[in-house]
Amino acid sequence: MEEDVYTDQNDALEKFRGCLYRMAWKDAGKEIDVIKVPRILQAVRQVFPGKREDMLYKLQRALEKDFESEVRIGLLFEEDRDGNQCAFIEMLRSQQVDEREEYLKAIEVRCHVLCTNTYRIH
Repeated sequence: MEEDVYTDQNDALEKFRGCLYRMAWKDAGKEIDVIKVPRILQAVRQVFPGKREDMLYKLQRALEKDFESEVRIGLLFEEDRDGNQCAFIEMLRSQQVDEREEYLKAIEVRCHVLCTNTYRIH
C-alpha cells in the first residue's frame, strides 16, 4: 500500500474515532467509551457521506459479526498482535481503498473520453 493511501486511511479513521466519541459523550451526557451499534453506522454516514448503501450494508454485517448492541470504542480500534483490527474496521479500510481506486478509474476514463473527443477529426 502506498504511503499516502495509508496516511489517508489513518486520518479518516481518526476522524471517525473522534466522531464516535463525540456521539457517545453526547448520548451519555458525560465522557464514555461505549456506543450503540446503530450510532456507529450513523457516524459512518456522517464521516463518509458518499458511501453507497451496499457498502453500508456490508459494514453493518461486519459490525454485527463482532459486536452485539453496544461497543467499547477503544476495542473497535484495537489491533491484535499481527496488526489486524476487527472485521468492521478492516472492511472500512478495504472499502476506502476500493473507493479510491474507483474514483481514480473514473477520472482516467473521463480524461480518455475528453482527449478522444478533443482530437477527433470531424
